[in-house]
Amino acid sequence: MFNMEQFQLTDLRSTVPDTTKWPVPGQKIALPNGSVYTLGKQLGNGFFSVVYGGVDLWDNQLAIKVIKPCANESRDYERERGNLISFRHPAITHVYDCFEFNGLHYIVTERCDCTLRSYLALPFSAPNRWLLPLARTILQALAFLHRAKWVHQDVHPGNVFVSVVKNDYGPLPPEPIVKFKLGDLGLSRPAEALTIDSTMAKWMKPPEALDPSFGKLDCRMDIYHAALLFLFVCLGREVEFSKEQALDGAPKKAAEGLHTPLGDVIAWGLRRHVINRPQTAIGFWQAIKQVVMP
Repeated sequence: MFNMEQFQLTDLRSTVPDTTKWPVPGQKIALPNGSVYTLGKQLGNGFFSVVYGGVDLWDNQLAIKVIKPCANESRDYERERGNLISFRHPAITHVYDCFEFNGLHYIVTERCDCTLRSYLALPFSAPNRWLLPLARTILQALAFLHRAKWVHQDVHPGNVFVSVVKNDYGPLPPEPIVKFKLGDLGLSRPAEALTIDSTMAKWMKPPEALDPSFGKLDCRMDIYHAALLFLFVCLGREVEFSKEQALDGAPKKAAEGLHTPLGDVIAWGLRRHVINRPQTAIGFWQAIKQVVMP
């Protein structure tokens, strides 16, 4: 039987700042506009923020992110706040509210049940069945961002979220029905603002972020990252590639090693030279769809 307790975001890095203003589980935050949020248990602890579960007066299940006070707090908060408000799309995690309370910045979003990273590890996970809806969701979200000339630049299993479709009238089925969403726009940038000094994880840097001879840094970086994501799903695990492996084309070779038509399409997205990859998210999606649903 499906157990919701398996779905918990894990702690990441850093610790909660030592401050009397820091919220605690069970605390109610009442705002002048009538909104009231009740904090639940801590779900995640990152470098810039701590995430709690929570509910509003409508019993919506929420993720409440509290930004840690740090030197670049205001810049990071304002950027992420602006990204979340500007880029509202069904395939991107929904923002309910952004506000300041007791000197701290808060971002309230829908609460998903786990990350794709956690979901892949569950015993009932069947990637071959849900790769198509995953690809459709992620590439649709990226197409939306790219039309605005923005780049997510941080697409990986920890930033793709899974929500179980809830049943208000009875128990959950033995195998849950899920939907996927792309989240965490904190590193998103306008395409013209991208630099090789990006803060993305080293293991997921595309070749053009390591050597400019492979092409321009632009929206096609997200195509590469999406292809990496799909490769991990097909393998059933994440793989970290070194700088040397990325420059040598090891991710593309790994996709070709699947020896399937889908593997060949994923390998297309992992080509080292930007010009040789799918040039748009919709083009990549149509190629995937063609081999999965001929």
